[in-house]
Amino acid sequence: QNTEDIADAGIIDGALTFNGTTDYIDCGNDTSLDITGSVSISAWVKFDALSTDHQTIVAKRGAVEDQVANYVLRTGPGQIQDQIQFYYHDGTNWHVYTASNANLLAGQWYHIATTFTFGTGSSMKCYVNNNLLTGNWNLGDGNSPVPINTKPVTIGGLTTGKYLDGIIDNVKIFNKALSEGQIEELYNEGGA
Repeated sequence: QNTEDIADAGIIDGALTFNGTTDYIDCGNDTSLDITGSVSISAWVKFDALSTDHQTIVAKRGAVEDQVANYVLRTGPGQIQDQIQFYYHDGTNWHVYTASNANLLAGQWYHIATTFTFGTGSSMKCYVNNNLLTGNWNLGDGNSPVPINTKPVTIGGLTTGKYLDGIIDNVKIFNKALSEGQIEELYNEGGA
């Protein structure tokens, strides 16, 4: 929905370009996307610019004003959006995990992957280019379960903002926590 065009230079076949202002893909709300146990998200991303606002890679949240989120993978935090964040809403509180050493740059391809078991904060893992990053829960602790919501899964933005400026390729969402070896396999699919 609202995608600008197909990019010529994807990592695996073609990729989609997002303009950072209106583009995103609405993947719908199939019950297979209602993940409340373990989740893994993987994508190849090339940012055209790293702005001062969050850029959504994958989300099951809907609009910016919605106080629900099953899972969201985005850039963060603060004035320089060069880190990776994963977050969700447990029905009452937000839980936000920030990987502290991604140090993203515009114009480079990155394989970004996360794995997490809802309700077990210590299970959170974030990888960039097959490297496990350090990080912490800077809001909440990840120890609460997540409720199902009726919002769509979106790629490249929420339905009303937090749009990505760049290219996304080969998005995958799993209803299990992938092993480090499986993350490496996904990374190697990109010819690394």
